[in-house]
Amino acid sequence: MKGKQIGNILALLLLWLATYVELRMLTDYRGWPNVYISVIIWMIAGLMVGICGIKLGAFKTKISTKSIPLYRLAILAVIFVVGAWMNAEVLQDTIQRIPAVAEESDVVPSMVYYVQRMLAGEVVYNPMPFPGWTVDPTYMPFMWLPYTFSELVNIDYRWTPLVYFLLVLPFYFYRIHKVEDNLLFLILKGILPFYFIYQLLIDNDNFFGKAVELTIVAHYLILCLTVFHRSKIVIALGIIICLLSRYAFSFWLPVYLLIYWAEYGFKGAFKIGLYIVGGIILFYILPFLSQRWEAFGKGMAYYADTVNTMWFPKPWQAPTDKPHYLVNGMTFSIYFYDFMDGQVLDRLSANKWVHLVVSILTAAGIFFYYWFNRMKDLDVRLYLIFALKIYLVVFFSLMYVPFTYLWMLPLFMSIPILYNINMGQFLKFNND
Repeated sequence: MKGKQIGNILALLLLWLATYVELRMLTDYRGWPNVYISVIIWMIAGLMVGICGIKLGAFKTKISTKSIPLYRLAILAVIFVVGAWMNAEVLQDTIQRIPAVAEESDVVPSMVYYVQRMLAGEVVYNPMPFPGWTVDPTYMPFMWLPYTFSELVNIDYRWTPLVYFLLVLPFYFYRIHKVEDNLLFLILKGILPFYFIYQLLIDNDNFFGKAVELTIVAHYLILCLTVFHRSKIVIALGIIICLLSRYAFSFWLPVYLLIYWAEYGFKGAFKIGLYIVGGIILFYILPFLSQRWEAFGKGMAYYADTVNTMWFPKPWQAPTDKPHYLVNGMTFSIYFYDFMDGQVLDRLSANKWVHLVVSILTAAGIFFYYWFNRMKDLDVRLYLIFALKIYLVVFFSLMYVPFTYLWMLPLFMSIPILYNINMGQFLKFNND
């Protein structure tokens, strides 16, 4: 074998190993060997997934044009049905064991407030009273709008994330069918998302019993489907649903639009920008924010206060204990807390600034890599998708709000990478 082929096979092995390590560091190996080292292992694994993805799939290669056997679709259909059934079984048990009560977590009860107020024609973003405290709403519309489904069909709100995810997944399964020409890899890729969910349900059932992050995962999977779509409206919609939910991609987004500008001209990029602004007005400002203009500012202030309290011990901890969320999180926040001088809020402020600067630098690095490789047969669409994984890993590694369920998003961003690489082309044998 030639050196390049050996390098590709090694990158392929590293890609799968890194995906596995990233999952384990979020499940049964979370916090291993300690809170300081675990975040480093998780970050390196996540970065390796993105970097290996770029090496293996971001540069255009010759893809076989032979007809694809339809039995592969049947295999994927069986995997989908069995995987969905198994995930639903475990989720049902989780829902029965973990009550969706505000005293445990106000995430799901907040969703009920948002949806029921909207359906009743009330002011959605009025303060939400809970036993012992009041929440100024902070969730953007596409964070909670999907839960209208649960309300209308009268099922537990925690079913909506799985249902929504399963509605998006067939588009990716069809992508496997079109891209992957090795049967073994086709099967492994088909099983992977269900394995992710199963392991998370088994080891971190609170991710599904008290949180709803799989909805955000589905949003970002849709975003990856719309990158450089032929329709500018579709591109804008993919951006809007993420921008009006979990806007972690905020610094990657300008890079996306700049690259679109470089590839297709200013006029197209400007039109997409106008559609995005129009979508924000249509889906947020007119129907909701206009009901209570101060809601956005008050929500941000409430969010800031919530972040501050997370950097102090919980009421049930001793005053000298380290904050519960920091020692059980997945970020470098514990480094700022333990190794910086000054008051706690000063250390938090330093974490925020480093998070901001490094996120911007990462986005800039993504753009410059594109700029210096744009003439080297770079598949710009796939590059942007793979680079989003890298950006999110960096973004979350420095996140100062260490709710661990948030880390589901960078984990699941491995799916668009694995599904868009024809791994069979790097092997001499072919099972088809």
